[in-house]
Amino acid sequence: MQPQNFGLPFRRTAGDIAGPLPVTEEGSRYRKNVKGYHDGLQEKLPSIHKMLHHKNRVAIGRKKTRYDLRDNSVGFQAGDLVWLYNPRRRNGRCSKLSSDREGPYTIVTKINDVVYRIRQGPKINVNIVHLGRLMKYDGDTIDVSDRHD
Repeated sequence: MQPQNFGLPFRRTAGDIAGPLPVTEEGSRYRKNVKGYHDGLQEKLPSIHKMLHHKNRVAIGRKKTRYDLRDNSVGFQAGDLVWLYNPRRRNGRCSKLSSDREGPYTIVTKINDVVYRIRQGPKINVNIVHLGRLMKYDGDTIDVSDRHD
């Protein structure tokens, strides 16, 4: 049975921030002045907590900025061209190299803030999809009635 390393994550974090445990004359890191080390660490904990709290806030801000770049809270208008995210397995094809986007589709109507009716061509049935599956089509305008699929 292997010995367990209890408290290692705390020692790792606290050791990185507050410094290593003091070493005794015998070479043991854990016997000399554990009380003094504990007291010193306890004094540093509020500043450590404040620093970690600040770093967490900065990380949350970066994640929000990255999310907002992709977010489409404005939505789409009727007539906009969009790609539809529709992942599926195709036998004999590499899924890494095939696109999961289909389109372009045309927005027919906006049902509510996040649900749209889309259509790929004038004679094709209407699909009702969530905003999360749509992505703006930035290519040239295509006349979908001329498609030969």
